[in-house]
Amino acid sequence: MQAISRSEELKSSICLNNFLKIEDLKEFTKANKVFEKTKYGKSIVELVTEKGNVGVNMNQNAMVFCTRMTDFTDSYQILYQEIIETTREIKEKSADLAKTMHTLGEHLEKLGNVNYMIRVDRLHELYAWLSKMSTGTGNHIANLGDLFKVYLGSHLKYHMSEHESFRELQNLREQVKQNFIKKERHLIERKEKLYKSQDISRWGFEGGSQDDLIRRKDELLEDKEKAFRFMLTKES
Repeated sequence: MQAISRSEELKSSICLNNFLKIEDLKEFTKANKVFEKTKYGKSIVELVTEKGNVGVNMNQNAMVFCTRMTDFTDSYQILYQEIIETTREIKEKSADLAKTMHTLGEHLEKLGNVNYMIRVDRLHELYAWLSKMSTGTGNHIANLGDLFKVYLGSHLKYHMSEHESFRELQNLREQVKQNFIKKERHLIERKEKLYKSQDISRWGFEGGSQDDLIRRKDELLEDKEKAFRFMLTKES
């Protein structure tokens, strides 16, 4: 809760506030129904942040992260699933071993009773103690299996479901990336046509006066890469 209170984004989340305030499950589900159709922002102008800034510079770490995101998500899901299945197996085998220990305890108790019948008190007490130890150990093993299953396996299923959010994030990024590539390709094609037309009045330059552009006409028409910088200012 302290970590949440330090996060501007989380503590202002309506869904989180509903989760903390609404005790009735039906009311909680009803209150969050509106967010099921929420659309995610796919452009910079649609993003809302605490300081109003959005970092878009690609660095080496971001590049590696995006490249390995699919591998990470697959491993994340597989490892959590394996842990959950292993805890289930531990519970089953613990129950079997506990049953065997209880059976051993019963046999030891009967052996102690036999010694009690012939008045061998020392052995009766020994086997009675061993019987209790065996039964207690069986109970401990059974409880241990339950602990692994409930507090590790069952708890981790919520963490495992995070891989769905990771995949959704990756798909959203890929959509934005493909949309950017498509628009960039279209922009370059338009600039190619404008460059071939040799008519600088149609370049859509808005970074300065047209007189400056006219004075540099010969220079720009000889260097396509440089000319592209003076075309379609708004779209670029």
